[in-house]
Amino acid sequence: MGWRERDYARFTKKEWSSYLGGDDLARPSNRRGGSGGGGSFWNQRVGWPLFLAAMVSGITFLAWGHIESLLGLRVPTAVSHFTPPATTPPPNVSPRQPSNLIRIRWRTQDLAPAAAAGRLCVTDTLHGRICANYVGGERPADTLTRRLQSLGLSVESSG
Repeated sequence: MGWRERDYARFTKKEWSSYLGGDDLARPSNRRGGSGGGGSFWNQRVGWPLFLAAMVSGITFLAWGHIESLLGLRVPTAVSHFTPPATTPPPNVSPRQPSNLIRIRWRTQDLAPAAAAGRLCVTDTLHGRICANYVGGERPADTLTRRLQSLGLSVESSG
């Protein structure tokens, strides 16, 4: 069944106006390519105010943090908690590592001499991906360590 045979396609102009609340609203079948009898949704009494209200609500929602701080609505909260003495380190917190230190846990095949040439890469969150090429008979771990040291990074090995 096509859309012209459906019940809503057979509404009269008066029925469309009472249903959607517009004075000069034409049936959708009369609107082809922007021509024809009646105003669009934006020319109705409901269209622009509804659009404007939606836009203001959206902008307010997205910018609420700035609006809140400008109006002074954000109240700083004071949290009282126990702070351990400075001599004991906080639990589950490791000391901060230097920015030029990279910790690597080597695989067994990286520590043994390579049978053929290849490439070994390591990815660090601070420095990105760093790769080194090695030849047959050379240990891949040594090659990558030399490459990292040439970039001014220190390596902490395990494995």
